[in-house]
Order: sequence, then C-alpha cells, then structure tokens
Amino acid sequence: MHGPWHPILHNSPRPPKGVDGTGSGPAYTPTILNDYSWYRSLDTEKKEIRILFLEPEPIDSPKPVVVHVFNASLLADNVPRLYGCLSYCWGDPKVTKPIEINYTEKANTSESGLVTYQTKFNVTANLEAALRVLRSTLVRPVLWADALCIDQSDLGERATQVALMAEIYSQAVQTIVWLGEADSTTKMVFDFANLLADMQVKEVDPGAKAAGILCSRLHPLAKGQDQFTDEDVESDEFYQLRWGIQSLLARPFFRRAWVLQEVGLAIKDDIAVHCGPASLKWVALINLFSFEWRAAAYQGKVPIDLERNRRLSLPWRDTVLAPGLHYTLPEIWSYLRQSCSNNKRGNILELVMRKMEIQATDPRDQVFALLGLAKECQPAANQQLHQGFIPNYFITDVEVYIRFTKAVIEALGNVFIFSAVDTFNALTTREGRKLPSWVPEYDRQINLRQTFGFLGQGWYRASGNTKTVAEWPQDGTMTIKGVHVDWIGEDLEWGPFELAVETDNLNDLRIVPRLRITEHRGEGIKFLWRVTNARISQNPVPDQDLIETFILTLIASRKQFFNRELIRSVLNLPELTAEFAAYWLFCHGNFESLPASSSLYRSHKHLHELASTGQAARFGQRLFYTCDKRSFVVTQRGLLGLVPKNTTTLDQVVVFHGGNVPFVVRETSSPSTTGWNGTLVGECYLHGIMRGSTMVQIVRNELKWANFCLH
Repeated sequence: MHGPWHPILHNSPRPPKGVDGTGSGPAYTPTILNDYSWYRSLDTEKKEIRILFLEPEPIDSPKPVVVHVFNASLLADNVPRLYGCLSYCWGDPKVTKPIEINYTEKANTSESGLVTYQTKFNVTANLEAALRVLRSTLVRPVLWADALCIDQSDLGERATQVALMAEIYSQAVQTIVWLGEADSTTKMVFDFANLLADMQVKEVDPGAKAAGILCSRLHPLAKGQDQFTDEDVESDEFYQLRWGIQSLLARPFFRRAWVLQEVGLAIKDDIAVHCGPASLKWVALINLFSFEWRAAAYQGKVPIDLERNRRLSLPWRDTVLAPGLHYTLPEIWSYLRQSCSNNKRGNILELVMRKMEIQATDPRDQVFALLGLAKECQPAANQQLHQGFIPNYFITDVEVYIRFTKAVIEALGNVFIFSAVDTFNALTTREGRKLPSWVPEYDRQINLRQTFGFLGQGWYRASGNTKTVAEWPQDGTMTIKGVHVDWIGEDLEWGPFELAVETDNLNDLRIVPRLRITEHRGEGIKFLWRVTNARISQNPVPDQDLIETFILTLIASRKQFFNRELIRSVLNLPELTAEFAAYWLFCHGNFESLPASSSLYRSHKHLHELASTGQAARFGQRLFYTCDKRSFVVTQRGLLGLVPKNTTTLDQVVVFHGGNVPFVVRETSSPSTTGWNGTLVGECYLHGIMRGSTMVQIVRNELKWANFCLH
C-alpha cells in the first residue's frame, strides 16, 4: 500500500455505494465499467471535487501508473490554484489499460488516522498514456481528470459535477491539454511553433532556416505582413511541416464537446499542450494554426505526393487517397478565443450556432458542454437558474433539448434559436425522436453561414423591436404570438422550386458553383428569372426594380456570405452587378432573357462589360450559402423568397414576436379556441418584409397579432 499524499481531508464518512448502471456523462463510455464503491460521496454544500496525485516515475519507467484520489472543497482557501485540469479525448473505449487507484480518507473510527483503499481501474489507452507522460514531466503532479474524479456510475454526481466544471477549470493552476501520443512529425511541428513564439519576444538568427524558409522571411509571413510565394512552399521541409500541422488538426481533441469549456474558461497563458513528450503553450499552438491558415490561403490543400510521403516517412492516414488535406479548426474555436477567454462568458446563441463539427458520445452533452461558457446560463444573485440551464442526466435528450430551448427563448426574449432548426437535411431522426418542430436537434450539424436569422442579427428586423410572448401549456407545445403575412401559394407554376448548388471546391475561385433546380437542371438561374418575370408581370409590385429584387433575393441581401452586414440596394455594392453578370454569362452564354436595361445597367452591352470585370465564382459562393438545399418561391402576394426545401404550396409565412426573420409554418388541424395549430417548417427570407414593414401594417390595422400553437 502506497503512502498517502493529501492536501485536504474531510471528516465526513464515506457511505457504502454500489455500481448501478451506465448512463453517459462527460467523457463517459458505457463499455468501461469500474468499481467506484470505494469513492466517498462528495459534499455538494462544500462544492467538493476529487483530485488526483500521480506518483512520479521516469518517462521510460515500465511501472504501472499509480494514482492517489482525495476529496477536496472548492471553497477551501488552499484548494484554488493548487491543481491542474486535464483536457483530453477518451480515445477508443475498447482499448483499455489498467492503473492503480489509491483512495485515502480519515478512518471512520474513534481513533485518529488514515485508511487507504487500493484497487485497479481500467482507463482508455489515451488517458493512461497521458498520465504516464505527465507523472514524469509535471513539477506538481496534482490533477483533476473527469474519468477518475467523477463517479461515472452515479447520475446525480455526474450532473452536479458537470454544473461545477466551469469553477473547476477556472480555479485550476493550469489546464493541461493532451492531444495524444506523438507521431513522426510532432517534434518538428512543435519546434516550429515554439520558434514562431520565440520570434515574438526575442531575436533569432535571421540566417537560420525553418521549414525551408529563412527566419528573416518567416517572421513577416507568420504575422501576415508578407505573402507566400512558390519558392516558400516548394521544399520538402515545408511539405512535411504542413502535413504535420494537418495531422495535428485532424486529431479528435479539437472536435470534442467538453474540451470547449475546459479550454474556453482556462487562463490562456496557463494552458500547456502536450503531444507525447513534446509540449508548448496554447497561444503558440493557435499561432501555428494561423500560420497554416495563411499557407492554405496561398497554396490550398496540402497536395498529396505519395512518393514524397514514403521518402519523408510521414504518418499515413485514410486521407492519403483524397485530393489533398485541408483540416481547419472548427468555427467555435475562433469565437472562444475572442469572447470566452480568461473567465469571460459568451452568448448562448453564438455558442449553439458555431459548434459545427463538434461531437459528443451523449447527445445531451451537446447542450451541457456549453452551459459553463454562456453568460445567460450563470445564476444571478438571489435568482433561481432556469431548469433548462441545469445539467440533468435523469431525463432524455429530447427533454433536455425542449427545456434548453425554452430557457434560451426566455433568457433572450426572442426566437433567434429557431434558426438552429435543421431545414437542410432529412427529417427522419426528428420524427423518430418525436421532437417538437420548434426545438432544434442540437446534435445535428448545420452550417451557420447558411442561416438567415443567426447571421442576420442586428440587420434583419422582421418583427421590429418586439419581444417574444410565449407560453408552454405542456411539454412539446409552444403558444406564441405572431402575425400571418402571406401564403406560399396554391399554384405549382410559381414554386416552391428546390435548389442545389454544385461545386467541387467552394473556396477555389477557378471553379464556379452551379445553381441547379431539381425539375429543370439545365435552366438554373435563368429558369428562376423566367418564373419571377412571368409571375410579377401578372401582379406587379410598385416601386420595385425587378432584376435588383431578384438578385437581392438570391443572396438574401447579404453584403458578403461570411458576415452579418446587409445591403438595401445593389447600387451600394457595385461589384455585385458585375459578379451577377459574370455568373449569368458563364452559365447561359448571353443576356437575351434579361431586361434590355434596368437601374443596374444601361444595356446588354453594358452587362458584357460588367461581366468582364466580375468573378462568377464569387456569385456562385453567395448562392451556395443562401440557396443550397432551399427552395425558391414567388408567394401569393408576389413576394420573392427563399424557403425551407420541404415547403409546400399550402404552407404560410408568419412573423413571430421576437423574430428577426419570417418563418414558414404548416397548419395541421383546424384552429381551436386558443388559435392556430400546426408545426414550424423553418426560417425563410421574403424580400420586402425583412426590415419591419409588417409592423407598419399592424400599426395601420391592416394585420393583427394572433396566437400560434406549435407542436
């Protein structure tokens, strides 16, 4: 029995406790069952956690990992900043290794003294590898690691510890990121990252080379003060560097839900990154990824050269058969860097919408892992936290998603969260789960840049300054105030027409994405114009330049696809007409179907001149982010719009209280005494009502608010 090491011990006895089931909390995997019965229960009043002490051993020691486990209170004066937190991925749950656990506590007898319980635990090979390296490298080998510090068999404890994780990580002396074991490129990549970091604070030999580039040139390249050239990227060393960085970016750590909170709430200067025995600071790692982003902007994907790979002994992956490697950090990491550093919290809507590519074994953790990062999910003084913001592993993922959505709507006073409802992919999982139509599937991946309501915050204002007025009479049902604006229309001749934008590489401006219509694949954008022109000529809209309205509808009035700024007139963005002309000419060869002149151009000859200066691929990019997997429609009132692809002619458009964009809804039963009954189909863009004109009609008593009951 090993001698104890304990910073804090408590008098409360350990009640007996059995292993009772599986469940799925943070870092939980159902195939690893350990006996946690020796663990003394945690005192929630004292905010107790468990901490680990690793018995030091040399790096090459074959001895098994030995860990001492102790209870400690976050409220105690000597606990904060005493331990480090381990942030890691479990790895394959079927590949495990044993470690030795020693649990020490005060004896539950009249005599003073300590008693230590000893047992074997199975942990994933990745965790065992991390502990094996850290026991030899940490000056103070005191850690918090979820798999060992949380009783994974106790649903209640998992929920309370998850609620404390923000405090656990923010109070740690250091966060230790474990990326996994090293490969043949790790040392070279980490050395390069540390060199870039050194350049920021001290002089380096300008004549020295790294990755085949002189250090005198490397410094301005790393800071974005100079552009790459072919000479910079041709060498074997540079190829090997980019391959190594791509290998690093491909690691699952950067796509695991719980590490967002673990890294996001840590003090950035105190984050140490380990990959095998190699280490660097988190800031140096982010700077390395910024360097790779600049290199990719010039060179594109890392070109796959199989002969070069063999010669340089590069690590092999399944991706070697792909055209090239192009891994990037998921979107949310950039947001965390800007908004959630050093104990600052972010916006819950931003976190939900930006977590593309983020994965969790338990679908509930797609919500729970965000709670500690969001300012709306923190308890206010003398106020009870909404139950939707409290982790609860005793309820299903559907119940978690319903409660969370209600909590977000009440906290923000709007329904911007409706933009997270997936209208792009098949609805089979939603139907199988019996998830209400207004509740997003938070474990589904959607491209935030394709959303209208999220990217339109502050610009689209369909409901003016109204706040959401809603009630939830029963689970799964939501009653919300709104106003009926328009019908999709009963004539299939005017849509909706399902759209797709096809491209081999969205970021390559040499490739022009092509807009297709399912029923008229050869017509593309020309077919949509013919429909628009024919429909509006029957029901003209006053004060409207039709070609300008057509262009603005196709791009949802966005100035750029990657930001939130909108434009009210194409004339405010002269290059847009040139891009449109170049795209039309590329797809159809002439302008015969377009008007002879408009407010945007003087003649077809002028359009040809504009097309020669525009980039067709740019307009194709715009179409991808607004039109792909949506439908185009001319409504009953003659408004042009982009709607969810599963919209039908019998659907209608409404504006909800607190909604910055309109929504398509579908009536499923006759109106009851409480009002309209039906389902939410999804957000839409309807040109002419995105800036609050509906509110003007309400003031004039032309439209009236009504209750909509969503199921």
